[in-house]
Amino acid sequence: NVFVDAGNKHDLDPIFLAALAAQETGWGDADLAGHPWNNIGGITCMPDNYERVFGADYPNPGCATLVTNGTSWQKFNSLEDSIKFKAAYLKENYVESGKETIKEIQTVYAPDNASNDKTGLNNHWVKNIVSIMNDVKEAQTI
Repeated sequence: NVFVDAGNKHDLDPIFLAALAAQETGWGDADLAGHPWNNIGGITCMPDNYERVFGADYPNPGCATLVTNGTSWQKFNSLEDSIKFKAAYLKENYVESGKETIKEIQTVYAPDNASNDKTGLNNHWVKNIVSIMNDVKEAQTI
């Protein structure tokens, strides 16, 4: 329901939001998806964006790394907050900037040959997102 509500609020396909969460967390198995991170979007530390989405008075649980000298990841108070943040962030920073298709979003969100993608997973990002979306749509018809 949170994917549906966030998608509807920001004019994004809720199935895309769910597929993105599945892709970024290995279907929820990634360390970032669990407590204390609750980060289902692979969201790096973004305190200014966090405040813009939730407001200055909403408690920001902060950021931290999983490994020494690694990427600083945003923590969320709940999985629901992570979903809401991702939808608002995608709308504001991608769709409103003209990146509306999955491929257009990928060129910025998960670009091929990105410095933080040592294994080349981004090269399959669009195909994986579309495949997950198709699986979810097919499951809805069963």
